[in-house]
Amino acid sequence: MTANAEAVRVHNLAVAKRLMAEFGHNMATWHDMLHDDVVMEFPFGATIGLPTRIEGKAACSATFEMAAGTLGVRFHDVVIEAMHDPARFLVQCRGEGGTAEKPYHQTYVTLHEYRDGRLILFREHFDTKIALDAFGYLSPQGG
Repeated sequence: MTANAEAVRVHNLAVAKRLMAEFGHNMATWHDMLHDDVVMEFPFGATIGLPTRIEGKAACSATFEMAAGTLGVRFHDVVIEAMHDPARFLVQCRGEGGTAEKPYHQTYVTLHEYRDGRLILFREHFDTKIALDAFGYLSPQGG
């Protein structure tokens, strides 16, 4: 790996750590770390009413805001692993949220990709049964 590639990896890793730490706590800063062309992908999202792909900073910000605000999701036990490509990281974490009546305890595996020091791709894998049990069908139209 070249020195430049290693510098890019180090910078992107710092952004990834900050991104995960800020989620649910400082969403304005969090949204600033999104690339204008950011894409969110939920490969299994359709089973619970989520689109499988969301494009653009405004649409992705609204989805992240729903998760942090309405659903109360917070991340912890975050592990970020570098990949061969200095722009890509595998992020594993636990998420908590929901209500006392319907608590949410989830494990996430997410691919992050960064461009120009901002998140450009967020591809999240999670157990949709756990999400469905805690939140119901998440269609913007209400089911």
